Amino acid sequence: MLKWLVVLVVLSVGGYVGWMYMHPEKRACARLVGDLCHKSGSPDADREKCEAMFRSVREKGGGDAANQSARCIGDSNSCAGALGCVAGAVGKEGVGLFGEFLHGAEKAFNGEK
Repeated sequence: MLKWLVVLVVLSVGGYVGWMYMHPEKRACARLVGDLCHKSGSPDADREKCEAMFRSVREKGGGDAANQSARCIGDSNSCAGALGCVAGAVGKEGVGLFGEFLHGAEKAFNGEK
């Protein structure tokens, strides 16, 4: 009986540690939607949007940008602070898009096609 209890505790701790390090985005989104900014009528949809945003950041900005933002959300104590972390992650993703936007606007103002 004691052996099974020890095995169960070891597996539980291992699963928790694995979840923390394998899915920092899921943990950050759960904290953002569930703990810090929980006034939404559809928290599941908000969590899905948050995770989709992190996937996009990971694809375009790299894993470091996504992990850094997830850590920032984990360290936040308020909704405004966590939303600042999200804005920073999206900003890192959007720097390239904003550059393309400026290039297109410059072409339009100069009359180029």
